[in-house]
Amino acid sequence: FKRWADDNVAFLGGMISDERYLECAHSILEYQRYFEERIEACRAQPREGILSDVVNASSDAVLPLGTAELLSIFQQIIVAGHETTTSAFAGIMRRLLEDPEPLALVTREPALVPAMVEEGLRLESPTQTMFRLATEDAEIAGVEIPKGARVGVMYGAANRDPRVFPDPDRFDVRRPNARSHLAFGHGEHYCIGAGLARAELCIGFETLLSRLRHPRLAPHNDFSHHPSFILRGLKALHVVFDPP
Repeated sequence: FKRWADDNVAFLGGMISDERYLECAHSILEYQRYFEERIEACRAQPREGILSDVVNASSDAVLPLGTAELLSIFQQIIVAGHETTTSAFAGIMRRLLEDPEPLALVTREPALVPAMVEEGLRLESPTQTMFRLATEDAEIAGVEIPKGARVGVMYGAANRDPRVFPDPDRFDVRRPNARSHLAFGHGEHYCIGAGLARAELCIGFETLLSRLRHPRLAPHNDFSHHPSFILRGLKALHVVFDPP
């Protein structure tokens, strides 16, 4: 599952070699064949679980989803269920360990962890961009956007808007409006897993900060990111700490 998710993300980013592109395509076909068998099994014999629930969901107005639709939904669940959350976790941890002041604050006051997570999501938005189609003519900051135009909504840039977030490049775990960020999108496209991601990040940081003694970045980190126009995530983050 992890490999399928990574290959889907690499495929989505649009910045990989032809060889890697082909490798990802084969991986996605492998995923589709695997889940097609599970979908047919759930159709033949419904059971408890999200897979069967989605496969057999219908109403008087809506027919059950087709196999192609189901494969797309489960692909999104697998990727969104962990990839963006782990990227956010690594990015926030790096920010925390690069600055002794916020690290000392949240270690001393664990109640600040949820606010720290929101500020970290603002600065290290794991989804930097999404494409949208303009449904009508519009104008933003003097730029005309005609109906039918394909636009890239830059969440990472919006989250550093100095008109909304003063001193936007500062990692401020007490920022009063940090939760106003767009890391989870907005409106009808707001991330359905936002609550789960926030819970995972808060629990993870509360647990680590209570257990690790003198955590710090390892000297061999190169802080390289996966190549992607859409997503932002470190390839690895090496952390060292003192024994208990």
